[in-house]
Amino acid sequence: MTLRLDLAEKEESEASLLTKFLPPPLTAEEVERFLSDTVSLVVPSSSSQVGAHGGRGGTNIQALVGKSLGTFWANVPPGHSGTVPSEELSTMARIFI
Repeated sequence: MTLRLDLAEKEESEASLLTKFLPPPLTAEEVERFLSDTVSLVVPSSSSQVGAHGGRGGTNIQALVGKSLGTFWANVPPGHSGTVPSEELSTMARIFI
């Protein structure tokens, strides 16, 4: 296997250039705050409303996660939607719900 150092250097240079145009990633605290705010809007808050499917208000958890994530992405500041790993966000939403 031949390493193409010239191509690797070019790729690193291009990546460095592109990152200058991207917004800084959201911090873990910002993601947590946005997600917490979103879940509080989407999910009924009364623990007495826990439903048969495991979600609050009788709604299944997957549906609540989907609705929470959709609302989250709609409310993330412009340009930051690609800075949050979706799988990590889904896991966090399940915790909040």
